[in-house]
Amino acid sequence: MRKTLAYLLSLLTLFTIGLAILHPSYKILADWLGPLLGSHIYTMFTFIYLILANPFRYTTVAITWIIVGLLIGIISGKKLGASITALFTWLTTIPLLAASIAGIYLNLESIGISNKEVTEIISIIPTIPSQLTFNKLFQIPIFSDIFFQLMETIPRIEETTDPSAILMELASPHLVSIAAKPVLIIISAILGAAVSSTLIQTIRNTIPDRKNAMGALIILIISLSLVPFSTCLNLEDGVYTEVIGGYTDERGRAIISQLLVDNQLEIVPMDNDETQGLVASMVLTQKIYDPSILYTLPIEDITNYVHLRNLIPNTFAVNLYLGEDTDSIQEKSNQVINYIEQDLDLQFKEVIALPLRNDGELNTALPTMTAVFYYSQNNIEEASENLLKGFTENGGFTRFIEETINPESHLDIEVYARGFIHAEPFEGIIPVTDIPQNYTDEYNTLIESRYSFLAGLQITENALDPQGSSYLFDISSTLGVEATPNYSTNSDGSFIITARSNKTGITEPLDPTTHIKTSLPENSMELMILSTLIQELGAVEIETGPPQPFDTQITVPEVKTPEVTATKTSQRDNDETTVTITVTNNYYDTIINLKLIDSFPKKYRILTSGTNTVTETTLAPEETLTHSYTIKPKKPGKYTDTPAVLSYELDEETILTYSNTLESIENTPNPITMIADNYRASLSILNMMTNGNGFLLTYTLLALITLVAIIDIYKYMRKRSNGEPEEVTDPPSLKPEDNHEALQ
Repeated sequence: MRKTLAYLLSLLTLFTIGLAILHPSYKILADWLGPLLGSHIYTMFTFIYLILANPFRYTTVAITWIIVGLLIGIISGKKLGASITALFTWLTTIPLLAASIAGIYLNLESIGISNKEVTEIISIIPTIPSQLTFNKLFQIPIFSDIFFQLMETIPRIEETTDPSAILMELASPHLVSIAAKPVLIIISAILGAAVSSTLIQTIRNTIPDRKNAMGALIILIISLSLVPFSTCLNLEDGVYTEVIGGYTDERGRAIISQLLVDNQLEIVPMDNDETQGLVASMVLTQKIYDPSILYTLPIEDITNYVHLRNLIPNTFAVNLYLGEDTDSIQEKSNQVINYIEQDLDLQFKEVIALPLRNDGELNTALPTMTAVFYYSQNNIEEASENLLKGFTENGGFTRFIEETINPESHLDIEVYARGFIHAEPFEGIIPVTDIPQNYTDEYNTLIESRYSFLAGLQITENALDPQGSSYLFDISSTLGVEATPNYSTNSDGSFIITARSNKTGITEPLDPTTHIKTSLPENSMELMILSTLIQELGAVEIETGPPQPFDTQITVPEVKTPEVTATKTSQRDNDETTVTITVTNNYYDTIINLKLIDSFPKKYRILTSGTNTVTETTLAPEETLTHSYTIKPKKPGKYTDTPAVLSYELDEETILTYSNTLESIENTPNPITMIADNYRASLSILNMMTNGNGFLLTYTLLALITLVAIIDIYKYMRKRSNGEPEEVTDPPSLKPEDNHEALQ
C-alpha cells in the first residue's frame, strides 16, 4: 500500500511543483497557446522542462526531483521499494509527455487544422502577447538549443539521411540532463527511506487516527489542485546620391524616408576570400512604438496580422551569396558577420542558411543564391548608433539623418537598414531593355558597381499642423529635426521630395501634389530625363537650387478627420462575459455602409451568443450603434483582446478606425483537471491505435491496478488485525561497543 500511495503522490507532487516552477518563458508560451491547444500545452511544457532541463543549471528542477524522491522514500520506508517506485515515477513522465503531445494533436484535429488555408490558420492563432518577442523566443531553455541544432542540421539533410540519426544528433547534448533525473530521484528516495522509520514513528505519535490522516491527505490533495500558479553623374569619382522624402495622406498619416547610396564606400572589405561570391549584405533594425496605425491599413482581417509583429526581431542581418554550397557559404558568411559586429559594435547569432534555387518564373533571370540569416539581441537604440559610419564624411543629408535617429523619438514606427548590393547579379530583373548607344558605357559601369546604402523609414499617425484654413506637413518638424538639410559637395544628385494625397481637396487640376527640390543643374540632361519620367505621376513641381526650410514642407488644403468612435466595454457574470461595442458618429455628416468586425471571439472560438460582425446602412450625426455578444473561455490560458475594426464610407471614400482593447482574460490551469485531460487524450489515442479497443484495454489495466491495491490493503489490514506490529528497521547504533558485540 505504501508504494502505491508513494507512486501516486509522487506523480501529483512532481506535476504540481513542476507547473509552479515552470520557466517564465514557457509560462508565456503556454498562456499564449493555451486557448488554442488546451491544458495539454501546459502539461507538455512542464514535463519537457522537468525531463530535459539541465539540473546543474536550473537548480529548481534538481530540487523538485530531490523533493519527490525524498517523499517516495519516506512513504515507502524500504530502500528497495523506494528505489523501484522512484524509477517507475521517472519512467511514467515519458508516457505522460507523449499523452500531452497526443492531446495537442487531437485539439488541432478537432478544429480541422489540416483542412484550413494559410489565412484561416493565421486567423485562429491567439494574439501574441507583448512579452513574447522574437528575441525572447531564442531565450527559452532547451527549445532555443534544439532550434539552433536543427538549423545547423537542416542544410545537411538529404534524401538518404537516416531520420533516427538526426534524432540522435539532436538528443545527444541532452542525454546527461535526462539521465541525471532518475539518478537524483532514486538516490533521494533511498535517503528518504533511511530516515523514514524515525519520521513514521513521529507521525504515528502525532496523528494516531488513520481515518483522520486519510481525510487530511484528501484535503491536502484538493488544496494543492486549487492553488493558482502564476516573453549630372560623374562616374570617374564614383556615384553618391542622397534623398529625403515624405508623404502624407488625407487623414494626416505620414511616411518619411531617407536614402544614401555610395559606390565608393566599402561597408565590408571586398578583397578577402570570405567576400568572394557575396552579392549583398544588410543589417536592419526596427521598432514599432505604437502598432495602432497598422489597424487603419486597408487590409482585410488586419487584426489577424498586427500581433505577428512581435515575431520580427528588433535587429537582424542577412548575407546573400552566389551558389548553394551551404557549408562553405556559412563559413564565409560568419567571417563577414564578425567584421560587421566589430564595425557596428553589435552581436549576432546565426539562425539559418537558406538556399534560393529560383524554381519559379525568375529562374532564368536570377542565379542560384544562398541567404544566411542572423538575429541580434541589440535594440534599435544600440543598433542605430553606428549606422552612419562611413557616410558622415560626405556631409550633406547625413547631418539631417543623424539628428533624425533619436532614441527619444515619438514616431510610431521606425526602420533603418545599412548594407551593400552588387547590381550585376540582379541585372536580369532590372526593368531596362533598350539602352541608348551613347549611354552603354555608363550603364555597364553602374551595373558592375557595388552600392553601399543607408535607408531610413518612419511612420506616424499625426503629422499635420493647422495653419489657418489649411494644414502643413513638415518633414523636419515631424522628425524633430531643427537643421535644414544641405546638399553634399560629393553628391551626384540630391533630392528633397514632399508629397500629399491627391484626395485632399484639390481645387485646381494643376495644383501640385508632389514637390521636388534637387541639386541637378537646371539645363542638365539628367533633370530633363527625370522631368519626362515623372510626368505620369500627376501634378509634380520640380525646382533646382540650394535647399530652403520650406522645401521640406507641403500644404494640405483639407484634412478628413471624422470623429467616429468605437468603444468596447465588458461586464462579467460568473464564467461568462458580455462585450458591448458602441459606435458614435460625432461628425457633421452622415456616414454610410458601416461594417464592424471584432475578431476576438472568433479567433478564440469562445462566442456563446450574438455575432462578432454587424453591418449598418447609415449612421446620422450624433447617432450611436450598439452591438453586444457573450463569450465564455473554457480552456486555460490568456485571452488577449484585439481592437474591433470599423469601416465606413464618407464622400465615396472608405475609412477605417478601431476601438480600444479590454483587459486580458486569464484562465489558470488546474493540475487535477490537466491530469484528467491527459488521461482522456491517452484514452483517445489508444482507442485509435487499437481499432476501438482502447477503452477495453484501459479498463482492464485499471481493474488490475485496483486489484493490486485491494490485495495490498487486505494484507495490511490482516496484519493489523492479527496484532502483528509493522516492521520498523532500527537505525544502526553509533556506539563502538555495540558494533563490537555485533561483530562477535
